[in-house]
Amino acid sequence: MDTENILPLANQAAIALDHANLYEQIEEMALRDGLTGLLNQRAFQTILNEHFPSEENGVGPLSLIIFDIDFFKIFNDKNGHLLGNEVLMKLARVIVNSLRSGDFSFRFGGEEFVILLPGTYLEQAEVIAETIRLNVEKESFPGETTQPNGTLTVSIGTACTDHSAITTKNELIEAADQALYKAKNAGKNSVVSFKEFVNID
Repeated sequence: MDTENILPLANQAAIALDHANLYEQIEEMALRDGLTGLLNQRAFQTILNEHFPSEENGVGPLSLIIFDIDFFKIFNDKNGHLLGNEVLMKLARVIVNSLRSGDFSFRFGGEEFVILLPGTYLEQAEVIAETIRLNVEKESFPGETTQPNGTLTVSIGTACTDHSAITTKNELIEAADQALYKAKNAGKNSVVSFKEFVNID
C-alpha cells in the first residue's frame, strides 16, 4: 500500500526533474551561438552588466577585446560558406584555448567575436589579445591558402574601463570597436588598444 502511494509521487518528481533539466538545456541553448558554441549577444549583455565596474557592485576593471577575421568576405567568395562555417568553428576552439578560466568568449555574428575579461587591466588584455592573434596565425585552417597573405589572420581591438574616457558600457564597446578599426587600417593581423588616440563622442 505504501508503494502504491509513493509511486505516483515518485513519477511526478521524475517528471518535474525532467522538465527542470529540459528548461536548463533550453536556457543554455538560448545563450549560445548555434554554430560555434560560444556565448551569444544576449549572454554578452547579461555578463557585461554583471561585471561592469560600479559603486554598487564594487568589481575591479573590465577589459573588452573585439576582433574579426581579415578578408573573410574574400574567403567566403572563393571557398563558399560551408567551408567558412568550418573556419568559424575551428576559430572558436582556438579562442577558447587561448583564454583563462573566468574569461568569456562570444560570437557577435558573422566573423566578429568579443571577449570579456573581468578583473583585467589593459596591459594584461593586450597580452591575451596578442596570444589570440598569434594562435590564429599559427593554426592551420581549411582553405586559408586562398587568403591574400596565404594564411588566416584576425585584427583585434582592446579597451579597458580603467581609461578615463570610458564610464559606460557603450563607451567600452565603442572604444574597443574604434581600436579594431585602427587595427584594420594599419594593415590587419595586429592588435591595437584604445589609449589616447581618439576621443569617444
